[in-house]
Amino acid sequence: MNQLHGNRLRIVASFGTGKPVKESMFRRGGHQLHLGRAIDHGHRLFKTATAALTSCEITHEQVLNRSRASKRTDAPFDYFRFNVEEGLGKVKFNEWKSRRDDGDGGKCTTIAYLSNCAERELAKSEVQANLKALAIQLVEKRRDRARCHRAHWERFACCTSYKCLDDRCLHETEGLGRSFTTRDEMRQHLITVHPTPSQQQWPIESLESKLDKSRQMPELPAGPF
Repeated sequence: MNQLHGNRLRIVASFGTGKPVKESMFRRGGHQLHLGRAIDHGHRLFKTATAALTSCEITHEQVLNRSRASKRTDAPFDYFRFNVEEGLGKVKFNEWKSRRDDGDGGKCTTIAYLSNCAERELAKSEVQANLKALAIQLVEKRRDRARCHRAHWERFACCTSYKCLDDRCLHETEGLGRSFTTRDEMRQHLITVHPTPSQQQWPIESLESKLDKSRQMPELPAGPF
């Protein structure tokens, strides 16, 4: 768990879909259940509890404990969990109603209910503080990667590639051009295969401009490979 793509894990951010509602075996909707119904309801609760062994909340607790324990090692990582604490527990994943209880005695659509619950959660000061802390760390990591590992980060994050369309490469590839995975590969290609007319070193500004023009963006980004 402490390794991702060969790199040490630094941040884990988890976004939940609402905490499940705990039901009582002997009470449903404010009414007492008869013994037979209670047994039947208890059986359903037992099956629900069995399934809950792999629930998101249990996973959340496990990751939280791992994060806390990591602080005592040389490979610490921060863990952020965001979940709507109240209101979404009984909303099914496939629910789409034009009129449902809004929780305040009125009616609303499912999407409006989801939005209201999320807004109430986001209004909490501790949630805002955690979101800000996560955002700061993500921006710092992004800037660090862009600064220190520009070629690989550009490939991973934007799925870019490079293509040389100079006459020599077009001729050798029957008009297709020669493709390169990273900016560094394309840069090395220009320096060694396409030197300047005076056979001198490429001016930095001219070389970077040439690289920018050679960048290829995917029509439908789907990954770096």
